[in-house]
Amino acid sequence: MTATPGHRLAFTTFFVLKQAYGHPEVRDFEDAEPAVFETADTADGFVDRARSEESEPLPATATNFDRNWGPWGRFAVPVFYTEPVAPGRDRRSSTLSIWRDITTVRNYVYSGLHRDALKRRTDWSDPTTRTPNHAAWWIPSDRIPTWSDAVARLEQLHTEGPTPNTFTLRTAFHSDGSICRP
Repeated sequence: MTATPGHRLAFTTFFVLKQAYGHPEVRDFEDAEPAVFETADTADGFVDRARSEESEPLPATATNFDRNWGPWGRFAVPVFYTEPVAPGRDRRSSTLSIWRDITTVRNYVYSGLHRDALKRRTDWSDPTTRTPNHAAWWIPSDRIPTWSDAVARLEQLHTEGPTPNTFTLRTAFHSDGSICRP
């Protein structure tokens, strides 16, 4: 389940919380985030992830839309997320990363601290949300995906389901378009 030469796997997550960031009901989720990100940063096959490039702390009222994401582009959310994105009201959590291949991102997602967090997703996630919680797609190895790319892939997955262009970890495709058999 590796990429053909010259390709890497772009991977985005999209998660709607039961409550907005800062609410006691999702505090454990917020507290777990730094350690989960740290394990991703050192995982086998991890290449990079979107990080804001601020040299100075942003005010508490800042949102992801106010951050400088550098080559990852301007922050965006899918059209199917219609709720406010203002501080104290935003319930979505998003990530965007690059991995060597499907196997390495699966190994990370389904093991260690990330697996432990997945086991608790019903504690934190909005049970009424019926949208994709992640999307994957192949990119040339010299390319960095943007937040707009991630949103387009989530929206495509939401309307079309998994295809060789945009897929999930359960229904995945090799970079040549053939289906991956677990």
